[in-house]
Amino acid sequence: MIVAQRRVEQVKAGARPSDVGVAQAQIARLEDEARTARTELSRKEALAAKDLIPRIQVEAARRKVEQLG
Repeated sequence: MIVAQRRVEQVKAGARPSDVGVAQAQIARLEDEARTARTELSRKEALAAKDLIPRIQVEAARRKVEQLG
């Protein structure tokens, strides 16, 4: 997401308005993806606490959250 934010700054420094819109849309998509990943992690943590799913699924969800920032 940081890369997308830097892209917006670069675009604002001298690009066309359509480029700014594209970069802002990318940020919005990444923010939504990160929010979804955090929700999924919470759900999987609750399920793992009840031994309904393997811990490895929680770890995979945690890595995705970390990757998305």
